[in-house]
Amino acid sequence: MLVATGARIGEILALRWQDIDLDDDRPTATISGTIVFVKGQGFSRQDRTKTDAGFRTVILPEFAVNVLWRRFNDREHPERGVHRLDAVFKSRNDTWLSPYNVGRQWREVRESAELNVVTLHTFRKTVATVLSDAGKTREASRQLGHANEEVTKAYYIAKPRLAPDVTDVLGTLGPRRR
Repeated sequence: MLVATGARIGEILALRWQDIDLDDDRPTATISGTIVFVKGQGFSRQDRTKTDAGFRTVILPEFAVNVLWRRFNDREHPERGVHRLDAVFKSRNDTWLSPYNVGRQWREVRESAELNVVTLHTFRKTVATVLSDAGKTREASRQLGHANEEVTKAYYIAKPRLAPDVTDVLGTLGPRRR
């Protein structure tokens, strides 16, 4: 879901089934909250995103729809107990997941897979970069929930390591062949 949406981990963990529409011709997820830690209460869902621009509905790619259908169907089994929390991703105890615990679990996975440089935030940057490379920087900004493209360009879109091939232009500065 991180790479399917470009959302922050707290936004993904705050998704509720009421935020998901899998039956539409273009299935969507509405990013409308985030997970926060409240002292004395633990982790809970905050009914707003980091910024006003963060409230958004994103169209889901097919691979994400397939994952969500599997999760939805898995929750329908009565032997798994009563589910009061409408969370798409939740603990075995029917509580909101901690972004910190998910991050810890991801670090364990990435170390065993030798992907040490890939953080949960890397998926968000990947979405921005892939969309930008496809000529969709404005769309990347909206997908990530930024108010404008400047934040997306400055912090999320990877800068190419190889400069473009401009030897045809720079060659005009050198001596001419006879």
